[in-house]
Amino acid sequence: MPTPILAERPFLSERPNVLFKSSEFILRFLPIVLTGYTLFQIFRLPRLSFVFLLLASIFFYGWWRLDLVPVLVGSVAFNYGLGLLIVAAPAYARALTTLGVVANLALLGLFKYADFFIANLDTVLGTSIPLLRLVLPLGISFFTFVQIAYLVDTLKGKRGRHGFTEYALFVTFFPHLLAGPIVHHSAMIPQFQSRPSLPVRASDFVFGLLIFLIGLAKKSIFADHLGPVADPIFAMADGGEPLATTAAWLGALAYTFQLYFDFSGYSDMAVGLARMFSIRFPWNFDSPYKSLSIVEFWRRWHITLSQFLRDYLYIRLGGNRRGERRHYLNLFLTMVIGGFWHGAAWTFLIWGAWHGVLLLINHAFRQGLTVSQTVLWRAVTWALTFGATVIGWVFFRATTIGGALAMLKSMFSGGGGTASATVLDVDFLSLLTLATLVALFAPNARQLTEAIEAERFDPRLAGAAFGSLVLVIIISKAFMHESPFLYFNF
Repeated sequence: MPTPILAERPFLSERPNVLFKSSEFILRFLPIVLTGYTLFQIFRLPRLSFVFLLLASIFFYGWWRLDLVPVLVGSVAFNYGLGLLIVAAPAYARALTTLGVVANLALLGLFKYADFFIANLDTVLGTSIPLLRLVLPLGISFFTFVQIAYLVDTLKGKRGRHGFTEYALFVTFFPHLLAGPIVHHSAMIPQFQSRPSLPVRASDFVFGLLIFLIGLAKKSIFADHLGPVADPIFAMADGGEPLATTAAWLGALAYTFQLYFDFSGYSDMAVGLARMFSIRFPWNFDSPYKSLSIVEFWRRWHITLSQFLRDYLYIRLGGNRRGERRHYLNLFLTMVIGGFWHGAAWTFLIWGAWHGVLLLINHAFRQGLTVSQTVLWRAVTWALTFGATVIGWVFFRATTIGGALAMLKSMFSGGGGTASATVLDVDFLSLLTLATLVALFAPNARQLTEAIEAERFDPRLAGAAFGSLVLVIIISKAFMHESPFLYFNF
């Protein structure tokens, strides 16, 4: 009988090597694509610039696995064609939209969730149904979501005017294709259809490069150095080895900041890359670890996913329009489904349920108590919010439920083990301290960019700062084995 996934899930292997960070991407792919796209725009050939950028994005997607390109292309063609049918046949529009949503979720379910359900059925019923073991196409969770939103908006008459090329480019545009941010067709397609002046293009390139460097620094300086500490500690917990309280907490904190700098770094790089093409992406992070409540945390963490879940799931379930009990149920279901979206495992479901419960408590607490915003109160609410978030990340990272519970036991009651020498290493502790200070007190990429654009910084000082940043990135990359972006697993 296949190994059950009832209480565990492996992290996906066979992920591409870092792409945005690779020398092939930075020194070959990106300059060629930027040059070609810009030349087509200069010579007033917008249609060819769209086609060129579309082909480049498909090439980028096929860089890892060429055999999965038909999945992406087929999905794009199907949803565009269905959108045309929804507009052309209003009497059947609702049925066609339902068909499209079901088809998109079925595709996602086949690749991402089929083995989870098969293995759980085998465990519960004692059957021996073989696992499919399909390779998960990169970005399928993201390009499925944006196209579901497109179909729903088409039903509501919000499709806009565009052809297949613009639509396909909106879905496949390489900066957001693999791991977001989740972009909206109404915000993206009109940008592709406009032609900014050369001075605007030049300015966008400079600011895009700065944002890209900020994201690259987050990944290279922090995430790639924190991961090698978090990984073995979670592996020990998953393997049933006892951990000292200090080791468990530092391992959990290492992953807490690794995930933040990894995914926010990727998102910043995506925003920067799009800006180089004079395309404005929504910001995906707003210093979430500064939050004073779980409600605020979800307004700052993976912002585009939170907005999608709110607009296309929570509100569709009824939102807060059907009484307090239904409001709380809708909140809880939204978070559970959001957790399951991240991966086919019980640990993700538990993580989503944990945040659902926290949101319910937060909403009930806010309604029942009004307290002045004193410094002490802010410190207490921050500590509670951050601590609850760290606990949630333990389930998010652990590959088994038993491993997550073992980590939590070691964190709160001691596991009888000894602290790892790596965890207590001075270099690691210094890096973890610096990561904490940056996440909690430094301005984020959006704030820095807006300040520079508003000329609140001396340009020479900004130039020196970013020159130093490049040097630190180069040194960091030279002394550290690079790891894939974590959200490639989801």
